[in-house]
Amino acid sequence: MWEEEGKNGFKVSKFKLVRAPDQKPAFRIWKSVEQWKNRLITRTCLILQDLSSGAENLKVYLVNEVDQEKGPASFIYVSSLKHAVINIPHMVDCCTYRPRSCDSRNGNCACVERNYGGLPYVERVLFTRRLIVFECGGSCCCSVDCKKKMIQTGLKFNFEVFKTVDCGWGLRSWDPIRAGSFICEYAGDIIAEGEKEDDDYIFDGSRVF
Repeated sequence: MWEEEGKNGFKVSKFKLVRAPDQKPAFRIWKSVEQWKNRLITRTCLILQDLSSGAENLKVYLVNEVDQEKGPASFIYVSSLKHAVINIPHMVDCCTYRPRSCDSRNGNCACVERNYGGLPYVERVLFTRRLIVFECGGSCCCSVDCKKKMIQTGLKFNFEVFKTVDCGWGLRSWDPIRAGSFICEYAGDIIAEGEKEDDDYIFDGSRVF
């Protein structure tokens, strides 16, 4: 890493990325996945076609290119948050002014009002960064194509769970992800403090939030 002076007089930090020894080129992995999706090649490392067993609107593949392990041990796929401890008030009068219409210009959408009078998304990309973003929900009269429904319409990218050399199982996307795009819902079982669980996938959620 080094610094240079830019045209505007400000310092610009620059970085040189160096590939680790034996690191697989990402473009080659993406290219092989594209060929496999188009049925041009076979993929011998594929373990499962869908780890979610139909819980997601897109398949979540399971692959292992490292060893003979057939998947995470004692693993149950969860697609929604369980035992939620956050109580969010129910919005009963949201978007009732004009069914199937959530245009912020009409000024009658409670969801728009809760988002400070504007839409948090532009072309399905989050551009308003606040502590809380309110979306249209089950009490709204709008359709599934509403511009304020992002996390409720399922996965937008193809993912696969893959085995790493030193860090267990990981998740990667087949598709390029634009900054601000919804990736997936942060879901799982919330374990109360003091409960004892013997699970390799438990971690301290307070460090995430």
